[in-house]
Amino acid sequence: MPWCWLIRRDLTALVDDELAPRRAAAVRTHLEHCSACAARHRDIERGVAQQRQLLPLAVGLADVAADPLLQRISRRARAESEPSRRLWWQPVAVAATAVAALVVVAFLGLLDPVLIAMGFEDPPNLVAEQPELFRDYALFEYLDALENFDDILPGRRSSDDQQEG
Repeated sequence: MPWCWLIRRDLTALVDDELAPRRAAAVRTHLEHCSACAARHRDIERGVAQQRQLLPLAVGLADVAADPLLQRISRRARAESEPSRRLWWQPVAVAATAVAALVVVAFLGLLDPVLIAMGFEDPPNLVAEQPELFRDYALFEYLDALENFDDILPGRRSSDDQQEG
């Protein structure tokens, strides 16, 4: 059956009587109709029965009472298997941190070039009065980078340095 994996993950919990009544009934109904899952359930039951017989022998009945230990283990496993719940303040803390970061970025003016480019904010007066001075700024930066390219690479000397030396 295509949904057998959903049942198989609950078989041990069924044997240990850790499932909610409705889920246990659904698993038992599936076991009545699916021989593969029923065989796996029988194997798990045998294994758990053997463990219950061997645990008192391994530890010693005088040292530890096996039933209360198994009950505590079952309660802890059940509690750990429940989905963890977020605390109410975690999403609020994330949102507050994001808002604070945006305020700091806006205060420092790091978004100004983006806002100017998108038209949400006016450019500085110098650019507004003489935009032709800044029209080709990206090109000038590129040419400057090409001109000083040899200075960037370690161990390489520019052609001017080689002619002098």
